This record gives sequence, structure tokens and C-alpha cells, in this order.
Amino acid sequence: MIVRYKAKDWRKVRRKFERLFPSFPLNGLYDRFLSQLSGCIIIDIIGFDNLLKEKYPDDWREMTISNIVEKHHGKEAVRLIDDLT
Repeated sequence: MIVRYKAKDWRKVRRKFERLFPSFPLNGLYDRFLSQLSGCIIIDIIGFDNLLKEKYPDDWREMTISNIVEKHHGKEAVRLIDDLT
């Protein structure tokens, strides 16, 4: 089940994101336009994909975003990315 986080949930989302992706900057991925439009916290999936490409270039060529995230960060991280896109 996908959870849509509202702006009031920013601290909770940031803490969870930083715990699951310690080397990825959430602030740099936050999509202000889509978040304002939808009323929910949304990240830039293309920017996230670019970070995965830099960090895991061998996997990036062979795997989907979800598979890379699950392999390196776990199922909870996959759920969070699904929630934020």
C-alpha cells in the first residue's frame, strides 16, 4: 500500500530517508513543484536515478531502480521510494 506523506510529515520523511539512504541528499531530490501541485511530498525520480547511476554504475546498467534499491538498501527503502514518487 502506497502512503502519501503530507508537508507536515517532512521531518518524519527526512529522518526515514536519511536512515535508509545515508549518502543521498533528500533536499536535493525534493520536487517542490510536484509536491505543491499534489499536496504530498514528492521526490525527483530522475535525480534519484542519477544518484543510483553514480553510486552503483554496474547495477544501474543491469537492474531497475527498485531492484537496485532493494539490493543495497532493503525492502523498506523500496517502499519509501514508491511512497515518494
